[in-house]
Amino acid sequence: MKSRQDGEKNLLWSLRDHLKTVLQLEQKEDPGNKKARYNMHQLQGNKQYSTEKSGILFKKSSGLRKVWQKRKCTISNGYLTISHSMLNHSPAKLNLLTCQVKLNTDDKKCFDLVSYNRTYHFLAEDEQDCAVWISVLSNSKKGALNVAFGKAQDREKSRQEALTQAIIERIRGIPGNRECCDCSAPDPTYISINLGILICIECSGIHREMGVHLSCIQSLSLDKLVTSELLLVRNIGNSGFNNIMEANLPTVSLKPTVHDDMVFRKNFIISKYVEKKYAKRSPAAQCSGLTEAVKDKDIFSLLQAYAENVDLCKPVLAPLQESGETILHLAVLLSDRTSLHIVDFLIQNSGSLAKQTVKGNTPLHYSCSHNKPECVKLLLKAKANITIS
Repeated sequence: MKSRQDGEKNLLWSLRDHLKTVLQLEQKEDPGNKKARYNMHQLQGNKQYSTEKSGILFKKSSGLRKVWQKRKCTISNGYLTISHSMLNHSPAKLNLLTCQVKLNTDDKKCFDLVSYNRTYHFLAEDEQDCAVWISVLSNSKKGALNVAFGKAQDREKSRQEALTQAIIERIRGIPGNRECCDCSAPDPTYISINLGILICIECSGIHREMGVHLSCIQSLSLDKLVTSELLLVRNIGNSGFNNIMEANLPTVSLKPTVHDDMVFRKNFIISKYVEKKYAKRSPAAQCSGLTEAVKDKDIFSLLQAYAENVDLCKPVLAPLQESGETILHLAVLLSDRTSLHIVDFLIQNSGSLAKQTVKGNTPLHYSCSHNKPECVKLLLKAKANITIS
């Protein structure tokens, strides 16, 4: 993420320096002509003239005499090719993405093309022909721009999809994840985003009935998952989850198998997730231990507190900055790239997104004021209220 941001910043700096160079060259070439400056507002071409054209234009020479020279010009695939008077010389080829078409208000048969290192002055046969050339140049540039952005977006999309798929394969290899968390059916294909577990399609239907506040279900194969939705399952997994949530299961016969009917499954799942009937009990799971769990990045201590219905919305006893901070406020303040799963678990399961400190700061306020952009993304994805002031 940081390397991509640095790359984008360097690209913007390069573009800024490039535009400065264009302006300086333009002013040096014709310091008295204010109309030749690069304008960020591009001309719009007439779409009826498409994006390709070939024909004759007169180009003003760059020498001292400034004479009009007849040249064959071709616009194609986002480039303008200008033939040379000497047949053994290669034609000039201008990338229209780095050029801008400018009207000549003094002569309707003329137009300018501002490139990155010089300005070309052209003369057409008549005003209509000039208008056509200008339209085709503008259309071709716009088309090339759309292609460039489309390729960049496609590359980024492919990269993200490949990354997500690699994470999913890694998730499948986590202990217990080859079987449904609830009925042990092989190769589960559904994920509970907020609990970090994998379940089968039959059990997923019951999870959906419980509501997203208890279990937010997505398909590993049908839904377009983003990497942030896989944070918890990468760090919890079925075995780790059941070590807490099924620790006090009296007998394995109470747990459904792949062959059991939906009524039996539902009774078990309600007992496990709503009543938390089989969860391990631990004195360390009280509020006083939450701060240490966040500091230690201990997701299973937080899961233990969740299993025992500890109130995760309550203000912590030892706030870091302001009275009234919840454990989510602390998680945001202490967050780094290795603890985002801690923040995400509390965002999705604590119900404290809108909780404010005595100074009125929510976890989203803390994320913004303490430069925690990844926490901002997670909070906004969870629809944190942005209107609280």
